[in-house]
Amino acid sequence: MKIATALLKKPYIMNEAQQAIVSHKRGPLLVVAGPDSGKTRSLSLLAMNLLLCGDAEASQIVLCTYTEKAAYELEDRLTSIARDVHYTGDLSQIRAGTIHRICQQLIADSDPQHEAEQLAELIDLLKRRGKIKDYSDVALLLYSVRPEKSDPYIQALAGKDIPVYCPRARAFFQQAEIMLMLGCFAFILQYSAREQSTEIREQDFSDYLADSQQRVTSWCQRHPALTRELQRIAKEVQRLADEEEGDFNVQYLISSFYQLIFEEPFLSLQKRESARANLVSFSRLLEIFQRHCHYRADAEDRLDEIRTAFFERFFCFLQQDGVNEDGDQQLPFLKGHVQIMTIHHAKGLEFPVVIVGRLDKAQLYPFTPGR
Repeated sequence: MKIATALLKKPYIMNEAQQAIVSHKRGPLLVVAGPDSGKTRSLSLLAMNLLLCGDAEASQIVLCTYTEKAAYELEDRLTSIARDVHYTGDLSQIRAGTIHRICQQLIADSDPQHEAEQLAELIDLLKRRGKIKDYSDVALLLYSVRPEKSDPYIQALAGKDIPVYCPRARAFFQQAEIMLMLGCFAFILQYSAREQSTEIREQDFSDYLADSQQRVTSWCQRHPALTRELQRIAKEVQRLADEEEGDFNVQYLISSFYQLIFEEPFLSLQKRESARANLVSFSRLLEIFQRHCHYRADAEDRLDEIRTAFFERFFCFLQQDGVNEDGDQQLPFLKGHVQIMTIHHAKGLEFPVVIVGRLDKAQLYPFTPGR
C-alpha cells in the first residue's frame, strides 16, 4: 500500500505497525493498542494519506472518537499535519467528532423532504407486506407538529394515499372542509374584498379567504345544487336583514351551517372521520360567536355589522393564530390514519410501530481547522 512521500519524512517517521495503519486503503482494519501508543497520530496520518494520494475527498472521510477531548485533539493533529505538508484542500468537509456529534450532523444535513419520502415508502411497504394491519398502528413523533415541521411528512404520505391525523399542527383552517365552509359563509353574507377594511387586506387572512371563495366558485361550477342552496340562503339572509321588524340574528348562521352540511361536497367529505370532527368543531366556533357577538338591534345595516364581526373580528384572529383540529376528541387517534404527534403528547400511548423524525434540535459543532 502506498504512503505519500510527504508523510515519509521527519517528523512523521513511523514503525512498521504504524505504516501498516497509515497505508491501509480498503476494507475494515482492527487496531489493538494501549495508551500513548500513537493511535490518534496514526489515525490523523491515515486520513491525510488518503487525501494526499487522492484516494478520498475530504467530504468522504469520517473521523470518530468517544470523547470531545479526543475529537478536538484529532482535529488539531490533522490541521497541523495539513499545514506542514502544504495540503490546500478544504478540511472543513471532514466529519470529525464523537459518535453523538457526527450522528447529529448527519441528521441535520439530511433533506426533510427526502426523509419524509423514505418514511412514506417504509409505511407503505409495512402495510403491503402485512406487517401492520392498520395505518393507525404507526405513530410519527416530532419535536413540533407545526406546519413547517409536519408538512413534508403529510405531503409525502398523501403522495402514497396514506391518511394522516395530526390534530395539534394548528392546521384546522387549512382543511378542505373548513375552507369550503368559510367560503360558503362569505357567499351567504355577501362578503368580498370590497367589504374588507385596510387592516384586513394587509393580512394573510385576506388571501386565505379569497382562496376559500375560489374553491367554492369552482365547486359550484361543477355542482349547480350547491349554487342554488347558497343563493336561497343568501336571499333569505338579505330579506331578514332588510326588514325593519325582521328577526335576522346570529342564530341564523348556525341554521345555515346545518343546511349546508347536507349538500355536496360536505356530504362526501363527512365520510372521513377527521372531516366530520372538524365540522363539529366549526359548529362549536359558530356557537361561541353567537354567544359573544353583540350588535345594535336598531342598526341601519345589521348584516354589515354581523359580517364584519364574523370575518374581521372573529375568524380572522382564529385563522392567524391557528387552531388545532378536534381538540376535544376523546380518542387519541383515528383508525386508518398514521398518527403524527409530539413526543410529549405520546406519553402513555402505545403503538406497534413508532418512528421519531427530525432529531436535529441539538447544537452542532462542525470541524474547524486551525481552531
